[in-house]
Amino acid sequence: MKKSATLTSIQLLRAVAALSVVYAHCTYECYNLPNFGHFGVDIFFIISGFIIAYMVSKNTEYFFIKRIIRIVPLYFLVTIVITLAAIDSLNFISRTISVSDFIRSIFFVPSESGNSGSPIISQGWTLNYEIFFYVIVTFCIIFAKKYITIICSLILALIIIGLNWLNPENYIMAYYKETMSLEFIYGIGLYHFYKYVNTSKIQFNKTAKIIILPALAIISYGALIFNNFASHSEYLFRGIPALILVASILFLEENIKNTKIIQFGVKLGEASYTMYLIHFLIINFLGKNFNKIIDINDILVIELIKIIITFIVIIFFSIIIHRFIDNPIQNYFRNMLK
Repeated sequence: MKKSATLTSIQLLRAVAALSVVYAHCTYECYNLPNFGHFGVDIFFIISGFIIAYMVSKNTEYFFIKRIIRIVPLYFLVTIVITLAAIDSLNFISRTISVSDFIRSIFFVPSESGNSGSPIISQGWTLNYEIFFYVIVTFCIIFAKKYITIICSLILALIIIGLNWLNPENYIMAYYKETMSLEFIYGIGLYHFYKYVNTSKIQFNKTAKIIILPALAIISYGALIFNNFASHSEYLFRGIPALILVASILFLEENIKNTKIIQFGVKLGEASYTMYLIHFLIINFLGKNFNKIIDINDILVIELIKIIITFIVIIFFSIIIHRFIDNPIQNYFRNMLK
C-alpha cells in the first residue's frame, strides 16, 4: 500500500470534506440555497482514523508529538489572530474573549454549554475530539505491544458506551460521550480492510470498479445531504454514508488520472486543514462588507455571487497560508524532532 500521505484519493476526500463544511457555513443566511455540508466533519473523522491506523502500523515513535506538530501551530496562530481582532473590536468578530476562553482553547478543553468561551475558533470543537483520540492512541502505544489500533478502538468504544450509560453531569465528561467519535473506529477498520485487499492481491474487474464505485460515492454523498441535520445517532445516519463515500473513493486510487483538475483537488486537500481553520474568519469579514454594499438577501443570483466570491477568496488564502506559513512551520518542527 502506498504511503497514505501521498494517496490522491485521501487528499481529494479532504478537499470534499473541507469544501462541504465551507458551503454549510456560507449558506447559513442564504434563504434560497439549501444548507448542507456539516457532514464534512464525519468525513474528516473517518479519514483521521484511517491515517492514524496507517501511522501506528508503520512507526509509533514520537506519535503524539508528530500529531501536535500537525495540528497545534496553525491552530494557535489563528486563535491568537482572532483574539487580537476581538480585543481591537473589529466588526467581523462578534464576541468577547476572556483569559479563561483563551486558556481553554489552546489546551483543547471543552467549555460548559452556554459559555461564550471555548474554543475561540468556533469550528475547533472537532479538534477537541481529535486530541482526545490521539491521547487514547498514545496510551495504547505505551501500554500495548501488539494490536494497538484494535485495543484503541475497543477503549474508545467502551469510553463512549460507558459515558452514555453513566450520563454524567460533569460537562467535560458529557462532551466526550458523543457517539460521533465512533467514526474514528470506522476509519481504523477501513485501513485494515484496505490493507488486506491490497496485500492479498484480490483482483477486481476494472470496468465494474469504474462504474460501481463512483456511483456508490455519489449515492453516499446524496445520503449525507439527506441526513445532514440528523440530530441523533450521527455515527449511523451520517457516519455510515461517509464511510461508504471514503471507501468508494479510496478504492479508486489506482484509477485516478493525474489531470489538472485532480492536481488542483490535491492542492485543496493539502490545504484543507488551513481552510477549515480560517474559513469562518473570511466568511464573517466578507459577509459584513457584502451587506454594506448589497442589502438584498433574498435574490438567488446575488446569493450565488456572494458564495462564489467567498469560495474563491477562501481557497486562495487557504493555499497561500498553507504553502507559506503552515508548511514552513511544520517543516521547522519536524526538523527539530529529527
